[in-house]
Amino acid sequence: MKQIYKFGPFRVNLAEHQFRQDGQPIPLTPKVFQTLEILLRNRERIVSKRELLSTMWPECHVEDANVTQNISVLRKALGEADSATRFIATFPKQGYRFIGEVEEVGEQPVSAPT
Repeated sequence: MKQIYKFGPFRVNLAEHQFRQDGQPIPLTPKVFQTLEILLRNRERIVSKRELLSTMWPECHVEDANVTQNISVLRKALGEADSATRFIATFPKQGYRFIGEVEEVGEQPVSAPT
């Protein structure tokens, strides 16, 4: 089974770690993809930097700047300019929230290899 999210011209397939815009693949590093996944799955609330750090780098000491960098790369991939926030909102001293309108395409059976 795979979980698919659609928003704007983008489609995210969590099971296959695919991020596409208008059908064209957009390469994301695993940590940037994981950042997107966490924000999509928790879009009903603000996700703190601390939560992102502890989820993405458990049992490691990592600087807050790593989260900030992942968000920056993700915003560029989403085509967000500094002044235009369509998908990811920053809440100072709180964290981030995915604010774009998302459609969950839902569970789709994974086709068996032939």
